[in-house]
Amino acid sequence: MSEFVPYVTTKEIVHTKIISELLNPEGCHNEGTKYLESFFKLFLNPIKYNEYHDFKVVKERKVERALTEGGVRSIDILIESRDNSGQKHAIIIENKLNNAAFQYLQIEDYSQGLALESVHVDAVVILHDRYQHLFNNKYHSERTLYPKDLSDWITSVNPAHIGIKAYADFLMNINNQNILYENSKKMLDLSLNEIKDLYELNKAFENLTVTKNDYIVEQVKKTLPSEHSIATEFSQLDEKTWGLQFWNQADYDKTDLWIAVFYPGNPAEDDTYVYLYTHDSHDRKTSNSEIARRFGYEMQASQEGYTYFRAPGDKCRFSFFDKVRRKQLIDEIVLLLKKIHELSNSD
Repeated sequence: MSEFVPYVTTKEIVHTKIISELLNPEGCHNEGTKYLESFFKLFLNPIKYNEYHDFKVVKERKVERALTEGGVRSIDILIESRDNSGQKHAIIIENKLNNAAFQYLQIEDYSQGLALESVHVDAVVILHDRYQHLFNNKYHSERTLYPKDLSDWITSVNPAHIGIKAYADFLMNINNQNILYENSKKMLDLSLNEIKDLYELNKAFENLTVTKNDYIVEQVKKTLPSEHSIATEFSQLDEKTWGLQFWNQADYDKTDLWIAVFYPGNPAEDDTYVYLYTHDSHDRKTSNSEIARRFGYEMQASQEGYTYFRAPGDKCRFSFFDKVRRKQLIDEIVLLLKKIHELSNSD
């Protein structure tokens, strides 16, 4: 799966191969018509599976263009069948699981092209990785299935099959990008007062990163001896990361050492890291290796004129929303400030 997942993620055609193989009664899954029958039952109501026969599942089915110019079109998956009168029927499955754009008159060309072959199109099914809003989806009247739908369909037939379950789990991971929309749909059943409460909570959440920063500064100042003053600076380093820096001016002037705390701008992401920084150009008595030894830290790298250190392993990583690790974060910053002060006096 470690090789398979990144490959499937970028290859729409791989999804097509897997899904068409599952739909195929002769597929290597050895479940006969179970997947095809289940597909009809779950997604094609009121079309009745038992009213058709001579099923054939074809991937990349070629069809002549009827409305546009150019070469033949390729339908991702076509379920072909006949009814008792001999009339040919088809269900078009268009795979957009990689968020690909629709081509001009693409679906219409498929339907009209099949009509030229005297094939009646019963339904068009769109497979899409992201929820398509009705107001901007040209094909909103068609059946649209999302990764969660496909995952539920697959596991409804054979939840115990390891390989198939792995693919179903992968589809659920793709569906995670739709969680916000799913949650917002649940809100439609809330009362107006509950919606207003959520709105206020959302505004508070947007301010949570700054509030977290203020809390860390307050607790560090509160824990430090009263005579040990500190300066701080809080800034956004890039699109995803914020940095909070601590130093005592007198100690910084002597040692050129300060503390940097990094955490994600999204408060829902929790990992917080503590580093010790210095300038490469500073002329001081204490070497980088001596700094690492005295602080029990490891020198990580020199980059853009800075050298930085951190505690070994995961000891540099803290969780703000775990109360024990949050206190350890404050204690670590205070301990580093004290050690820098000691180093300043020794120098």
